[in-house]
Amino acid sequence: MENKDNIFMILSRLAHVCGYQSMIKMRGTGINPGQAGILFMLMKHGTMSQKDLAKNLHIKAPSVTASLKKMEEGGLIERKVDKEDKRIIRIAITKKGEEHLIELHAMSNEMQELLCKGMTEEEIKIYKRLLVQSFANLTKGNEAQLDEIKKMKEMKGWL
Repeated sequence: MENKDNIFMILSRLAHVCGYQSMIKMRGTGINPGQAGILFMLMKHGTMSQKDLAKNLHIKAPSVTASLKKMEEGGLIERKVDKEDKRIIRIAITKKGEEHLIELHAMSNEMQELLCKGMTEEEIKIYKRLLVQSFANLTKGNEAQLDEIKKMKEMKGWL
């Protein structure tokens, strides 16, 4: 199999182009793709501890700390002391963060339209199923990621 036909190489190039396009589209928002991921996670789960946020995003806590600091300074999130355990600080999305999510959803939908341009509904379903399967193959053995796969499959539209 030639390099240009190698699925890994195609996916690597696709991921690179998607990341680049996302950064271009987000340029005017004042946030980056990593921060967008945090906002989406908070929207989905509500307030979360920093530890849970890092675990669910599959990134290391120091990376989350740096992003949260910038997001708090930008008024996108706020930190609140947990009502039941005062040792835990919960991260919550602010009104300004929610407003950014509206714009981020539109960008996400636009990216999906670009990715699936020229595909039938059936081809899109197959494409999603194959991407989810590839994700499962790569995360096999990591229970936290396997739990996320189960959640993804339960989402409307996932096979």
